[in-house]
Amino acid sequence: MWSVVLVVAAFAAGFWLAANGRAGRPAAVRAKRVKQKKQVLGLFASSDRIANNDVEKLLGVSDATATRILDEMEADGLVEAKGQTSSTYYVKS
Repeated sequence: MWSVVLVVAAFAAGFWLAANGRAGRPAAVRAKRVKQKKQVLGLFASSDRIANNDVEKLLGVSDATATRILDEMEADGLVEAKGQTSSTYYVKS
């Protein structure tokens, strides 16, 4: 009986972590991402809007990573995407 309960609990925990994505990251990775987001927000001190390329240069990350960071920031309500797909820029929310 306990083995069934354990299997169900493990499945539920795995499903929850998969559904919540970022919550399943190790603490060191979450801390690094928080630091990166603070650095990106610092870009707004010198400009009203930023682009993916600005984040790439600032953090020394790939295009895909910069996109993920900006997408997370948008989901968190920190920035807002503007413009078309090929000329998207971000403003502080």
